Amino acid sequence: ISDIHKYEERFSRFLPSSELSKLNQLRTTVVSKLFIELTKEMLKLFRITGGIFNPLLQIEAFGYDRNFSDIKSEIYAAENVSYDMDFSKTIIDEENSSITLVNDQRMDLGGFLKGYLAEILCKQIMNSSEKISGTIVNLGGDIHTQGTDAQGDTFIFSIFNPVTNRDDITLSLYNQSLATSGTYKRNWVRRGVAMHHILNSSGKSNPQSDI
Repeated sequence: ISDIHKYEERFSRFLPSSELSKLNQLRTTVVSKLFIELTKEMLKLFRITGGIFNPLLQIEAFGYDRNFSDIKSEIYAAENVSYDMDFSKTIIDEENSSITLVNDQRMDLGGFLKGYLAEILCKQIMNSSEKISGTIVNLGGDIHTQGTDAQGDTFIFSIFNPVTNRDDITLSLYNQSLATSGTYKRNWVRRGVAMHHILNSSGKSNPQSDI
């Protein structure tokens, strides 16, 4: 738990004193070695996915600028949102341990960090004792598994199906991760238009989809 708190204190966009908040405010700053490693990994994913994975998507510009429990149902955020989303422009200076954001870029690790941390913690637990047959780490729905249960079977997970309103989706995981997200939670109204927390790759609107 202490490791989780340390990560939150360092990388939460909701804490003004975090490394991430300082970077977003100052545009360029010296960061920890871990921050450099995370940013390099995110850049790799940005390139592999052709920009579909992008830590520069600014959901806060649409009203999600604080813990969701503190967000009002009706938000009057900026009407026209435009910002630089080209993550390849972000400067990673390993020699000086600094990151520089260009133009109006802002970084958000929310779609990446929990899954990354879940895998690290899970492997650390497995390596701590030979008596552990398997481990599950679940950080708010971002899950990583290692090994098997006490009977040697793979872990089975049930997933809520918002269409049928039942937990009728099951998956078997072995040394794998699982993350889900949906449009049926974290909703609000922005300037009279219903919004949710998932942005499409343009970074300007919710995906137009019936999924």
